[in-house]
Amino acid sequence: MMNLLNNLIMRVYSGVSMSGTTTPPGQPDGIPPELQRILDIINGIAIGLFVLVGIAVVGVAIYIGFKMATATDDSKRKDAKKQLIYAIVGVAGVIILIILWSTILGPALVDLLHNPIEYGGE
Repeated sequence: MMNLLNNLIMRVYSGVSMSGTTTPPGQPDGIPPELQRILDIINGIAIGLFVLVGIAVVGVAIYIGFKMATATDDSKRKDAKKQLIYAIVGVAGVIILIILWSTILGPALVDLLHNPIEYGGE
């Protein structure tokens, strides 16, 4: 996993696109500036949402952990434990979404907007 991240970071800093072609610095893959602004806005919104959801889920996990630690009844402790497991799954889901967005979905969106799919007509 670390090799993949290092490879992606090196590609970003060296100006080499995922297709292996070199692009001039500041001009990502020859995308028109208008399209690049749209991609930047979409990327900013997506990452912002992921961060907000991640912070919320971590906050909920901390609250549930506190609730579990202060529970006096065994049934309350079991409910809190179940909720804590769901919160941990939520944190893992947010992390997976961030990884998917930065490695697959974001670059796929760039590729789709750069090379639109032509639908066959009559």
